[in-house]
Amino acid sequence: MTKWNIDALTRCTAEQTAAVAALEELCGVRVGVEYLAARKGDLPQDFLCFQDEQLIGYLSWSSNDGIVAVINGMVHPDHRRQGVFSQLLQAAENVFAAQGIHSLLFIVPADSRSGRSFAERQGAVYRNAEYAMQYAASSAPELNSTVALRPATEADVDFMVTCIMQAFGDTEEWTRAYLTSTDRPNRTNLIVLQDGEPCGLVRITYGTGGQALLHDLAVLPDRQGRGIGRHMLAQAIERLLAEGMRQIQLSVVTDNEHALGLYKRAGFAITSCEQFYGRDSRLAAITAFSPEEAAAVAALEELCNTAEGMNLRIGTEYLLSRSGDQPYDFLYYENGQLLGFLCWFTMDGKEAEINGMVHPDHRRRGIFKKLLAAADAEMRKHGIESRLYLVNPQSRSGLAFLEHLGGAFRHAEYTMQLQEFLPPSTRDEALCLRPAAEADLEFMVTCAAQAFGDPEDWMRDLLLSTSGPERTTYIAELEGTPVAMIRVLRSTEGIADIHGFSVLPALRGRGYGRQILADTVELLLQEQRTRICLDVLTDNERALQLYESLGFSVISACRYYAG
Repeated sequence: MTKWNIDALTRCTAEQTAAVAALEELCGVRVGVEYLAARKGDLPQDFLCFQDEQLIGYLSWSSNDGIVAVINGMVHPDHRRQGVFSQLLQAAENVFAAQGIHSLLFIVPADSRSGRSFAERQGAVYRNAEYAMQYAASSAPELNSTVALRPATEADVDFMVTCIMQAFGDTEEWTRAYLTSTDRPNRTNLIVLQDGEPCGLVRITYGTGGQALLHDLAVLPDRQGRGIGRHMLAQAIERLLAEGMRQIQLSVVTDNEHALGLYKRAGFAITSCEQFYGRDSRLAAITAFSPEEAAAVAALEELCNTAEGMNLRIGTEYLLSRSGDQPYDFLYYENGQLLGFLCWFTMDGKEAEINGMVHPDHRRRGIFKKLLAAADAEMRKHGIESRLYLVNPQSRSGLAFLEHLGGAFRHAEYTMQLQEFLPPSTRDEALCLRPAAEADLEFMVTCAAQAFGDPEDWMRDLLLSTSGPERTTYIAELEGTPVAMIRVLRSTEGIADIHGFSVLPALRGRGYGRQILADTVELLLQEQRTRICLDVLTDNERALQLYESLGFSVISACRYYAG
């Protein structure tokens, strides 16, 4: 495997800047290399990928609001389609996650098929396009004495906020955060004055080689249409030329014909076109599902089953019954579409069982890792010590993920569903079923511990932690003496899952288990339950034969991996 080294930098050295500039020229793209040396801060904004000391990939990002990361970059032409930019993005996303940034905006040269393809594979959709323009006139523009520029002071902050809000339609909260986050030593804010009265704003970012970028050009709406924009642009150009700036640049949305015409008349020419592909993502920790959220998870489950020809059982029928303060479910959205789901639960407070899925068209992008990281943080809060992953044996993607994770196979289970009830021909009238009471807890602990081989303390904690209105435990009595227990989890959609079925070891082999299970099934059928299911270890031949004799059939399988 090719060895790559990725450097995450808060500031580039002269040598690193030169390497990025050389790669920029080779790739024929524009990544703003002239502004690299001005980077300052604690967060790495530049990521460089080296192979054998050769720079083969570069990614930079910035965020004006702490919500959206704007991403630019390039890969050496001889090293494309090798995953270089994916590795750079993964490194950057680790920083994004720590900062709570989930939405991305990719800058892609309009003629870059590889860049567009990569952005689309990341789930990004086309937003808009901008022209990059550069001042190309041979002389300074003509000035108007009624319009002037002066450096902004702290007293101008409220005016600047108002100006940007009214010009671009942003909220006050966003605008204040934007101005604060983009206040840098190499950036100047200029207030536009007409006859001494503030009426607009120009911002300038300086590069290190005589470059200057004009941006956030704004005129108050009630002062527009008076030529102020043309004159303030002329004043800014004259100022920058006097400062010795050799390259004066700006950008404009391609469909803004008015601004495009203004800039061309001022002496600017188009140098390139860039497209923007956005991915609005959101990771939600759920304590209670809305009907819309539950329906989206069910639709994703069906899509995954269809794609891989399997019967994945996430337990979507129980989502609406979730309650409590602790999130056991995590949903990942992009552009409003649910692409990933993870759920977890624990029976003993020490080991968590984890299940989940990712949209078939968006796998191998780290979505499940994001979900797992969020769930893992929650599990650590509650003292979870180990994890048990559930995967359908027909899920190639799930098995590949577990292999990559290094999961160790523990056991496998079948899920069986009642197809046609086949009641036993005889019954013992001395054996009856009743709902459990609080006084039955110690019997339940003893019965289940002996049946499943677990410590009684562990089993007691399990039974207490899995009690709730949606779950019923039944006690089977023989002539008034408890001999077995069976539990039922009911959903609101006519579905029931039978579990925790155990008979005291000394009384097995007498047909009691068959009658207890049959009585439970009859009870559920009387409730008009449309789907009755249970799980069984794949190597438990005796239990399999019992369940099949009553009309149950295997509908799916699940493997458990410790990891």
